[in-house]
Amino acid sequence: MKTTNCLFIFTLVYAATGCTSMPNNAQTSVKEFSLPPIEQTTEAFMGDNMLYQGKASTAKYLHVSRTIDGASYDIYEGFYKALGDKEGKNFYAIVGNPGAVIKNPFVDPALAISVNSDKEVCVSTPLVIEAACYEGGNPEEVARSIESPQDFQQTLIYSGSDGKVIKLSYREFTGGMARDAFSNGVEYDMDKSNIIRYKGAEIEVIKYDNRSITYKVLKPFKPAVEYKY
Repeated sequence: MKTTNCLFIFTLVYAATGCTSMPNNAQTSVKEFSLPPIEQTTEAFMGDNMLYQGKASTAKYLHVSRTIDGASYDIYEGFYKALGDKEGKNFYAIVGNPGAVIKNPFVDPALAISVNSDKEVCVSTPLVIEAACYEGGNPEEVARSIESPQDFQQTLIYSGSDGKVIKLSYREFTGGMARDAFSNGVEYDMDKSNIIRYKGAEIEVIKYDNRSITYKVLKPFKPAVEYKY
């Protein structure tokens, strides 16, 4: 009977308070980038990338620079990606890159973390916003860009020279794997022109030998495009 009464009381409390819902409105910006920068004089050695183009995602993170050993929750040093904001407060995931929030066996599971006005790192649970707050983590909200190896990538590699002819290798990657059907070698006669044009890219050759090449990228493979989701 006592167990039933306790369960009934808990159910009433749970129904009255309801579940804590976390926002899910954070945006991630994805932008294509190329290296080296346009018009920058660059030297590459045999086997080096002369031109590399890929994608990087930029999002808001909470950087916890010191591990917190809390009574109820341990919050490990790392970068925690934003979930979204609610009523002017930003909430962050409980699994970071690196980092994680670990609870002790006798408390509610963590749902998100945030920072309060006292610069403490707070843990929200399914029932309570900022149920436990801890000092000492030195939290800082930052924007962080991460290259995505799962996206489409293009590279142009210097493969040396033979007299006035320079040799290049072109590679494409998707999901970190080379696309063999789109990988090939190309040659350019510098007696005809010192401008390399390939797959939309334009490169001005300044000097070269069989060991290295000095050049400027005039155009990347394709223009930089940015989108958000």
